[in-house]
Amino acid sequence: VNFMSDYYTITDFLKNDEVSISEVRGSNRIPMHSHEFIEMIYICEGEVTHSYKGENTKLKKSGYIFIDYNQPHCLTEKSEDLCIIRCLFIPEFIDSALKNNYTFSDVLSNYLIGISPLTINSHKIFFDKNDEIKNELQHMLSEFENKEIGYTQIMRSCLIKILVLSMRNLNAQNRNFGAITRRMIEYANKNFHKRKCLGELSSELNYSCSKLSNLFKNEVGITYTRYIQQTRIRVSCHLLLQTNMSVEQIAERVGYSNVRAYRKNFKSIMEITPLKYRLSARKTSL
Repeated sequence: VNFMSDYYTITDFLKNDEVSISEVRGSNRIPMHSHEFIEMIYICEGEVTHSYKGENTKLKKSGYIFIDYNQPHCLTEKSEDLCIIRCLFIPEFIDSALKNNYTFSDVLSNYLIGISPLTINSHKIFFDKNDEIKNELQHMLSEFENKEIGYTQIMRSCLIKILVLSMRNLNAQNRNFGAITRRMIEYANKNFHKRKCLGELSSELNYSCSKLSNLFKNEVGITYTRYIQQTRIRVSCHLLLQTNMSVEQIAERVGYSNVRAYRKNFKSIMEITPLKYRLSARKTSL
């Protein structure tokens, strides 16, 4: 591949696939570039400096990162013993419901409904404590090289496990939230379809609604109402693609009494109407 280009399309690397994985050794500099897929970089040996949005971060053995669509970045200051595994994928490889998702944060939030972390900082550095991630990547690498029957399904299962393990890492950080905020998160994930979530919690916790709202926003960074809206829309995305329910039925299932309000919130979050989202995703799967 010619690294003189500064933008890589799906066909440059993935060819006709939705995923590609390779092991790379050596100390040649990779210049600033961006791409129309998500890239995962895992450090097997050595260390390297990753430049992203004007920040230089040292990546060391067992560290890994995800780089989103259209985000310029480069690798410099490589050690002589550097060995990395690069996994490139488009979100639809995991689930067709992820067609309009372009960041690792979106993939976690929209795929791991109910257990995904609330906030994911871009350019988050993960650490693989027990080589669990490395083992999954090496399994993917073997399947990709041999291409036996069912290799894509096995690669997908490995990538899903990597997502879950990474989510677990992030959720451990969310334990720093206070007990009340953690209870609000747990309640919202199970009862997002109810229309008076905050009112019920207010009675249960013996706090006013306004106090709970302020507490949640101060600790999490978004309002409780917004968090419930995002969860409803994430669930509805799966219902749109995996069922034949009407938009009206889905709106009611996820907690909207007014389908117009559902359509408005859906478009504000997904930047497309529910019906167009369903039709667009189904066309690409044909």
